[in-house]
Amino acid sequence: MSNPTNPSEEIDKMPNTADQSEEMSDESDLSEETDDISDTTDRSVSGQSDLSEGTRQTWQQGGVVYRQFSGLMDKCRAEPMSIQESASIDRVESKKDFLNQLHSTLLPLLQQHIVKLASEFKLDMLWGDRDAKFKTLLESQSELNHILDQINYAKYSICPAKSEPDASTCDQNLKEFKTYRISILREKLNSLLSQLELTFQFCRYLLEELPTSEYSMYCSDVFFLKRCFASGTSECCNTIDSTIRWMNRSDFYLIRDQWPDWIYTINEKFDEFMKLSGSDLISPNQKLRHKLLKLAKLVIPVIKLCRIFFSKLSKQVLSMTWLPLFTELSSQQIKTLRILPGYINSHLKNFLLGLKQTTNNNRATSASSLLMSAQEHSKDFQISVDLITSHIVPILPRTDDFPSQDYFRNWLGTWNTEHLVATENLVQAVKLIGRIE
Repeated sequence: MSNPTNPSEEIDKMPNTADQSEEMSDESDLSEETDDISDTTDRSVSGQSDLSEGTRQTWQQGGVVYRQFSGLMDKCRAEPMSIQESASIDRVESKKDFLNQLHSTLLPLLQQHIVKLASEFKLDMLWGDRDAKFKTLLESQSELNHILDQINYAKYSICPAKSEPDASTCDQNLKEFKTYRISILREKLNSLLSQLELTFQFCRYLLEELPTSEYSMYCSDVFFLKRCFASGTSECCNTIDSTIRWMNRSDFYLIRDQWPDWIYTINEKFDEFMKLSGSDLISPNQKLRHKLLKLAKLVIPVIKLCRIFFSKLSKQVLSMTWLPLFTELSSQQIKTLRILPGYINSHLKNFLLGLKQTTNNNRATSASSLLMSAQEHSKDFQISVDLITSHIVPILPRTDDFPSQDYFRNWLGTWNTEHLVATENLVQAVKLIGRIE
């Protein structure tokens, strides 16, 4: 498929929480104020002989909690582990077992502990009994440490960092392990780990404040940190939910989930062409102006057919809940259908820009560019129609129920004929631009 000047983004990228971490506070800056809470605490306690042994132990325990959060941050950046290095990992039999464990156990369990951690640093909570608080945090940290080990091991077992060059074109029978699905899962898990790292960093910042009074609870720094921490834990939970949903999605959902956004932009292009076709394009050459206005009008039926295509497929086929989870489409073919409206939008954008910039002096060059956009538009749709006809229509029932195989096969045939005629009319009109004297 051709590459437009502004192709659609394949993935809904998650925000770069690592960058947010650097913007919020650099760890090196933090060390200028307090190198490590445990060291600071030990020096403070040793310098004050009037502190009781219980108080001294409480402060030392706080240092342990702080260091444990540092260790959890390291886990979020962990490199792949070898089998020998992962003796504490619960054994599973296969990649499918890893995937099921990640989906049904590890991610929900991680979410429970994130919610629990959030409750320990609530905006309106005082830390009256630090011993009890530190004990609770240490227990939670121990569980989180084990869960992160399991998630990291599962991630590197399911989602290798690199795949074979042709893996995305010959994985049609791999079902949940298709390259496209696994690559998105890896990105979601990496994003989650980055968010967790930032969350644990805020836990360290809050420990440094050690709020004990109503005044300290509402002082600007503490309140700001708690707000950031609460936002971070909420973001982690949302990413966990999104990841679990992704693992349950069918191939059909993966194809259409970004279509609505691109259909909206295609509708905007339709409005622009409507305005353009009803206006007087500025050109000293009246013959050229007439041809350009005619060309703008010929684009309108093409866009109408595009809108009908995406609406019909997304509402009456791809959104059906009874369809199977997996198809025999390869990752590359799923990607082709998924980004089709993005490519169509780019072709229309290029065509619109070409119309507006065409002059008597550059009409030959402009005609060549417009012709390329029209031909690529037709080619991209033809590839997608062939994929739908060969891989999606056969999945539909052969009964008289709606939708049925026969109905959609006939509908696609009729639509494709009308679309080919509309685009051919457009192509012929473009060719005339370069022949104007």
